[in-house]
Amino acid sequence: EIMQLELGSKPTTPMFRSLITLCCSMEERKRAEFWFESLNRAFKDPESFTSSHHDMATMYMKLKDPRRLSEMLNRMNQKGITPFESKEALGDGEQDEPEGNHPLRDAYNFLVSQAGKSGNDRLAEHYLREMLSIGLKANVVTYGSVVDACARAKQVEKAEMWIGRMQTAGIEPRIRDINSVIFACARSGNIQKANVWFQHMISKGMEPNIFT
Repeated sequence: EIMQLELGSKPTTPMFRSLITLCCSMEERKRAEFWFESLNRAFKDPESFTSSHHDMATMYMKLKDPRRLSEMLNRMNQKGITPFESKEALGDGEQDEPEGNHPLRDAYNFLVSQAGKSGNDRLAEHYLREMLSIGLKANVVTYGSVVDACARAKQVEKAEMWIGRMQTAGIEPRIRDINSVIFACARSGNIQKANVWFQHMISKGMEPNIFT
């Protein structure tokens, strides 16, 4: 089918999908984008190419390209497409399992993490709120990355707020999340509050590590 398409035969959705999947698996970004846009021009029905959105987003994650991944997710949201919720994309996974593997959650976690590493707390919060707005449950990795982003930005109160929201969601913070808050307190010169969180860590039975 791929050879027929490239030789100029009448294209079909499966032909485009095969090409996109192949290019994405090989991480050939430009070729994948070419065939993806060709598919979008040839077929207007979103249901005809939802799995290809999944392939493209997964490729951008593998390439560690947060800008293009974010653009793809926005494009999906604008069209009302959530390809990762299809049986084809999820396999045997459950969409509403908060701690289970979910490609769309992985995509947002990647974006939140990248924003966090750069200390962009506002962007990290934006991605978390966006994933919640489309009905996707955040997990401990998501919340932890936002806490880390706030800590890097010296936003102690915001880091504490997200710890609280994490707990409200029924997710217990990890020692690394508490360490992030302590780190934020130390960086902002609030040693007293850092000690409060240290004592909180001890009271929860957490053993301080080298990062504490």
